[in-house]
Amino acid sequence: MECPKCHSDNLEDSGFCSKCGT
Repeated sequence: MECPKCHSDNLEDSGFCSKCGT
């Protein structure tokens, strides 16, 4: 579960992180 770039823009949308590229 490591997606700083995703979390940066989707802190609440953790699910999106998976799509960004774990």
